[in-house]
Amino acid sequence: MPSIGSVVYYGTHLGELRNIIQWKLWHDPVHQRDEAKESPELRECFKYLKMTSRSFAAVIQELHPELLVPVCLFYLILRGLDTIEDDMTIPFETKEPLLRDFHNILEQDGWNFTGNGPNEKDRELCVHFDVVIAEYKKIKPEYKVIIKDITDRMGNGMADYAKMADEGGAQKVETIKDYYKYCHYVAGLVGEGLTRLFVEAKLANPALLEREDLHESMGQFLQQTNIIRDIREDHEDKRYFWPREVWS
Repeated sequence: MPSIGSVVYYGTHLGELRNIIQWKLWHDPVHQRDEAKESPELRECFKYLKMTSRSFAAVIQELHPELLVPVCLFYLILRGLDTIEDDMTIPFETKEPLLRDFHNILEQDGWNFTGNGPNEKDRELCVHFDVVIAEYKKIKPEYKVIIKDITDRMGNGMADYAKMADEGGAQKVETIKDYYKYCHYVAGLVGEGLTRLFVEAKLANPALLEREDLHESMGQFLQQTNIIRDIREDHEDKRYFWPREVWS
């Protein structure tokens, strides 16, 4: 059932409401999941995909069958990494090695993490991360290499910023340069990974690999939008991603 806020919003934005209704009634996806061919673990992965992102879940589930599972797992792996990074209840001495070694954790059968705080919204994904690992091990080696590389670089970038938070008492970004660098680690790398996956699957032009500006700008735009949107929530959790150089 929609919230009162949603009813009020769409009641005053009829154009958007019309587009949503049209999409619901006439949208005909080119590709659809075949759940009958999925393992119980893979169905669990798609369950956690829907739990952690409604918007990305809708898009991912309509991808070409060649990339449906790899991209789903790519998202869940990075979401698990992000869930550990975001949780300010995890001590730095626990968080840092997890972030820096997360790419190797992907090879550990049965691994899960129960150390998130009870209010961490995506905690359940980490608690049941073993199903993600089980399915990750089944995908083509060339996709695993890409996912593992991005996870390695992102995890180490996150750990660097978490270290600054530990030393300063809060997770904060001081300069615009650091702001762009942080957004690169947590979002620009996602764009790179997706581009590499699509090219590897022969579903995109290899020339895109030479246009780093495209996937980097996409990631920067998405992450900076999220930072501005979540600025109050982050402030309450002592995370300050909006750079001091801008507002001081």
